[in-house]
Amino acid sequence: MAKRRMDRETWEKENSDDEEFKPKGKKQKRGVGRKILFLIGSFIKHLAIIVFMITVVLVLLWGYTGSWPPFVVVQSGSMMHHETDSQYGAVDTGDLILYRNVDKSVIQSETTSWVDHEEKHYGTWGDVLIFEKNGEDSTPMIHRAVVWLEVNLADYDANTRRGATYDIPSMGLQAQSGKVVIADYPAFATNSSETTDLEIDLGQILDKYHEQGQKPKSGYITKGDNNPRIDQPDICMPVVDEWVMGKGGGEIPWLGLISLIYKDNPDPIPRNSILWSAFTLIILFGISINLEIVIKMIKKRRKKKKERSKKKDEKRIQRIYSKLDNSPKKKREWNNTVEIVDDYDDRGGGPTGDGWDWDDDDDDDDYYDD
Repeated sequence: MAKRRMDRETWEKENSDDEEFKPKGKKQKRGVGRKILFLIGSFIKHLAIIVFMITVVLVLLWGYTGSWPPFVVVQSGSMMHHETDSQYGAVDTGDLILYRNVDKSVIQSETTSWVDHEEKHYGTWGDVLIFEKNGEDSTPMIHRAVVWLEVNLADYDANTRRGATYDIPSMGLQAQSGKVVIADYPAFATNSSETTDLEIDLGQILDKYHEQGQKPKSGYITKGDNNPRIDQPDICMPVVDEWVMGKGGGEIPWLGLISLIYKDNPDPIPRNSILWSAFTLIILFGISINLEIVIKMIKKRRKKKKERSKKKDEKRIQRIYSKLDNSPKKKREWNNTVEIVDDYDDRGGGPTGDGWDWDDDDDDDDYYDD
């Protein structure tokens, strides 16, 4: 069998991963240009981590809301509860409002209005609806459902388009065509905890339908919390089921401000929202940096584990060397030289195996015969 000879030092160098046997180059100091490129690369890397985290959050929100995109950006201050500052729990300019799709066929049974006093959302009673104004393909509106109007066409004349009235089941009112007042409605527009009497002019709504040549319809009366009056009929007509895109189901404050920078937004951005959004971005960068540190720690632990395993193998080899050098059966001195059978790995032996058969015979004396 073919054999080759080498001294022990050469063999150890060829079969070792130790850094001491690897050629070491001179460390080069980074110049200013290299440092700038390093900082830019680091910034891009952390920005990519943030984008990845946001993408994961968006996918989770998509699963939660069942709609895409899973949120809308608030572009006006019509729902704010403070004149100049944003508040957590309110719908403020620059907030991301999560909305959940609703089945339009059962929207009335699954939606509560302020008059119902059943569930609180964003600071007061009633669901916040995301809907298309008058069914138009435009920027959605985000306003609170105040009360549901049920149209009564018992006396309606199709020729004159007159005679329709409204029933308001939640208030126990029927065949109404004049003014209806809702007492003790929150006066958010006054920037206080005061209440006011909210007026609904059903006559104006019916007249607007008449002017448009349309038959009156059932729908929700809506209102921006920070607006002094309801939306109907000046801003839009009663909100019918087909216009509703969804209901507000949560908020991510401040982060929508980025999209408003590039838009001609009519309402001023709350003064504290800019500070909070900047603070949030700093937190996200901090999370990405800590995430990188954790990854490095994991890699370092794996490297140490590998080094410990390598040291154990080296100690095992040293024990084998010691056994060879000190055995009373020794027949020939090493003289700093070993003969290695080229196919020892295939035979399951070798320096890292359980035993060596150096003399190429069938016995287990592990030494060469003279």
